[in-house]
Amino acid sequence: MEKVQHTKECIMCFSAIDSRAKKCPQCTSLQAKYSNLENNPIIIGALVLSIVGIFGFIFYQNIYVAGLKDQAQKNLIANVSQINTKNENDALYVACIGQVKNESDFSFKNIKFKVDFLTDQNTLVDTLSITD
Repeated sequence: MEKVQHTKECIMCFSAIDSRAKKCPQCTSLQAKYSNLENNPIIIGALVLSIVGIFGFIFYQNIYVAGLKDQAQKNLIANVSQINTKNENDALYVACIGQVKNESDFSFKNIKFKVDFLTDQNTLVDTLSITD
């Protein structure tokens, strides 16, 4: 009596292999239905969802939040209520007292102050930068 050999097609290289084979002898790919990444909808879906999430986060940070920040910066109100000066050792010291109002919902981080000192003719004399 002759043994009947049942074959199936490899899911990757399409060569004929034993129907009981779990691995193709030609291309060595696993033969389970979802064992290969290309054939697994759950893994592919998770990868696509991760990529969409990453691009969504990049969009949110670089476009949406940056737009809110730019709009909030335009709406900042700086008010100097008092200016005090002092001459010491041929140097002029200036103290400006006031407040900066942020009327938007945006919360600033790493605040930096830059003050330009100008003459009456709007010529720059000095610049002072302060990082909070």
